[in-house]
Amino acid sequence: MDPDSFSHKMLLQKALHFSFGHHPEYESTLSNIAEIVNISERETLRCFKKITGESPIQYLLKYRLIRSASVLTEYPDKNISIVAEECGFDSPAYYTKKFKEFYLCSPREYRQVHQAVF
Repeated sequence: MDPDSFSHKMLLQKALHFSFGHHPEYESTLSNIAEIVNISERETLRCFKKITGESPIQYLLKYRLIRSASVLTEYPDKNISIVAEECGFDSPAYYTKKFKEFYLCSPREYRQVHQAVF
C-alpha cells in the first residue's frame, strides 16, 4: 500500500478527526487508530509517519500542546489543571512537563508572556 495515496490520506484524516474532534475521551493509541482506519498497526504507523513525519502519539501530543497554549491565552482565568484536562492530559504534572519540553517554559509563564502582548 502506498502511504502517499489519496485513500491513505483520507483514512488518516478520518482517524485524526475521530480522535481529536469528536471523541477527546477516546484513548488515541496506535492500535485504536489502526482499528478506526481498518489497517494493521504497522501499516498505520508507516503511513502516518510518511504523511506527517511523526508517529501518531507524537502528533497527538503536539496537537494537544498547541491547543492548550491557545486555551491558556484565550481564557486567562481558567485553571491550568482544567486546561490540561480539557486538552486530553490525565495528569497536570505530566502536562506541565511536556509543555515545558515543547515551549521551554511552564504553562503559567507562557500565559503571562502572551497576556502581556495583548
